[in-house]
Amino acid sequence: MLIHAPGFFWQGIVLFVLWGIGSRLTMVNDRSADELCRAVALAVKDALSAAHIDHKLAADAMGLQLSRFYLQLHGDPANPIALWRLLKLPMSFWLHFAKWLFARIAEQRVQDAIELVNGVKRS
Repeated sequence: MLIHAPGFFWQGIVLFVLWGIGSRLTMVNDRSADELCRAVALAVKDALSAAHIDHKLAADAMGLQLSRFYLQLHGDPANPIALWRLLKLPMSFWLHFAKWLFARIAEQRVQDAIELVNGVKRS
């Protein structure tokens, strides 16, 4: 059985991560939606592994059939991972998933800074 962390701390982490996804990943303009879907799927697989949560247990917690969850984990664009379903996973998953998210946010900020500097140099 999955153990969920109670209280405001857990909700705060989830809201912060979702804010990061919404505000930064939607701004990724050098990746197609398919590539982003595959990247999220890989991050979810890695976070599940690091949190020692097997795929069947995760699928059950999210209310998914295992076969559909496997399609999602392979980055199938026709079966993207729904973030609202990920909310049903324990905090241990989110702590590992947040590492990936923060790395992507930092990567995007560096890319934004490079584009800004290049734009200033050309002017």
